[in-house]
Amino acid sequence: MVFIVRSFVGNFDQRIAIRNTWGAKTNLRIKTLFVLGYLERLQPLVDFENEEYGDILQFGFVDTYDSLVYKTIIPIDWLVKRNINTKYVHFLDDDRLVNTRRLHQFAVNSLGITESKIIGCRLRFRQPFRTKSSKYFTTLEEYPFNFWPSYITGGTILTNMKVVKNLA
Repeated sequence: MVFIVRSFVGNFDQRIAIRNTWGAKTNLRIKTLFVLGYLERLQPLVDFENEEYGDILQFGFVDTYDSLVYKTIIPIDWLVKRNINTKYVHFLDDDRLVNTRRLHQFAVNSLGITESKIIGCRLRFRQPFRTKSSKYFTTLEEYPFNFWPSYITGGTILTNMKVVKNLA
């Protein structure tokens, strides 16, 4: 199982906490990778961190909240182009706690490696945020409808490599 952890470039403490807890579990064959954008002022620290741990995937987009979607889309392409040999992929944010053993067992029991399935928290009948001060603000020009289609929230998404390849 590969864990793709979306992390803000400055969240050094959260990445250390994951490496020292669930990300360090060796009882299963898991690999934890942190996906970061780029901020020039923090780059020397990120370079040092990656030399120390070797678990950072950093891409050239500016690391802002609005670029969060790239931390899922780009690793999908990365996993496929490098032909990563794994059955399951778990995309999650760096503020999540994971019981790796139970999640792996859940994946084995609920998500076959040949199924086209994504598991996560499904939201339905959500309205777009129209208040300009909201970080989720969406204009009518961007999305002219009153409700979003059903979707899975991005905080934690579990799937298999078949789906990852199809998405790529």
